[in-house]
This record gives sequence, C-alpha cells and structure tokens, in this order.
Amino acid sequence: MEYNDCGKIVQTHGVKGEVKVKSDSSFINERFKEGSTIYIKSNNTYKPLIVKSHRSMLNYELVSFEGINSIDDAMPYINKVLYAEKDRNLLGENEHFYSDLIGLNVYQYGNKQGIVTRIDSLPHCDYLIIKMDSDSKEKMIPLLNEFIDKIDDEKKIIYITDMEGLLWLILIV
Repeated sequence: MEYNDCGKIVQTHGVKGEVKVKSDSSFINERFKEGSTIYIKSNNTYKPLIVKSHRSMLNYELVSFEGINSIDDAMPYINKVLYAEKDRNLLGENEHFYSDLIGLNVYQYGNKQGIVTRIDSLPHCDYLIIKMDSDSKEKMIPLLNEFIDKIDDEKKIIYITDMEGLLWLILIV
C-alpha cells in the first residue's frame, strides 16, 4: 500500500482531544470525512487513526480522532505528519500526487535539465524545485499549465515549456 502525506498536526484545540491540522491535501473533504482513516508513521509502520469529526477554521482543519478524548491524549500527536492511502480515483485526467513528481527528470528544448527534488508551496502557487544537472544549483518552476507541457508517467519525465530564460527566472541561494 502507498501513502501520501496529507498534513501535520500543529497543536491541540480545546480540551476534548481535538487537534489543529495544517493540511497539504487537495482532497480535504475526502481525507478528513467522518469515519475515514488517517495514518501516523512510527518506526516505519503506519498507525491508523479514525476520524471522529472534522471542520475547517481559517487555514486549518480541526479534527478529532476516535480514542483521543482529552488534551492529554492529543499532546503526543503534536508535530506528527499525517498520511492517507494514495487513492488514484481522486485524481482527474492529467493530475498527479505531488509525491509522484519528486524524482522525475525535467526536460526543456529536448535536453535533460535536472531532477525534481521537492515541491514548495508559496502563497501564489506551488513550485517544482529542480536540481540542475549543469551546476547542481536549485531552480524553481511554477507548477502551472503555462509552464508544464507534459508529464510522461511511464518515462518519468516532465517536459517544461520551451521559453527563453524560464530556468533562469528564480535561483534559490
């Protein structure tokens, strides 16, 4: 079974075991619906947590889990990353889980430019962070259709737009 991280517990909320989650998921309603299973990784095993309730508040998800009924029960979970099973049925055509993009080769003008090392979320959009083959520096490419021509899952390649200067726009120091 494959897992995707879907958020992180950042603090408790109230005294009845509810926690505040900063979600990384595009499928919040599916991931945190009542009765769904979320996992916490511990010693390379995934411990299941059953969602008892969920509601959104500002930029956070307030979630309670079965068996976590007090602030004392919830405290050990602070700063834990939450995982969900990868359900490819949630994806539409030409959609990908971000974790599937990590490690893909990046091509521009028919030449390999580098490899995706991570994806960073900034307020205006998400960015592919690419470690360049030429100098091992990291560059950012907006993860938007205007900059991504094609993602070839079988060849494990991302083809980016042939746009002069695209890979020189932003340099991470």
